[in-house]
Amino acid sequence: MKDRKKIKLGKLNFYIIDDNLLDMKSKSYGYKRLLSEQYSYINKPENKAKIMEKAEKIYSIVTKNSKSKMSKFYKDLSCDFKLLEEKSAEYKV
Repeated sequence: MKDRKKIKLGKLNFYIIDDNLLDMKSKSYGYKRLLSEQYSYINKPENKAKIMEKAEKIYSIVTKNSKSKMSKFYKDLSCDFKLLEEKSAEYKV
């Protein structure tokens, strides 16, 4: 059996949010601490580089017209990036 303390599992969702949308005053201490730890981890330069590399790889997999099982798996978890980009371009000044 693997040592579970050494296994890091997680899912990172990418969102574009306004900083004012998350009201931290009403959140519990534990939740604030969790968010703070996640923020610190994500913003370390070495971790940020790994996250961006993986995000770009998944973007590439999802936006290609592949019918592979891996492609289907990631497409089922992801947004329609091309449609979002198209709609976003309509709102750019």
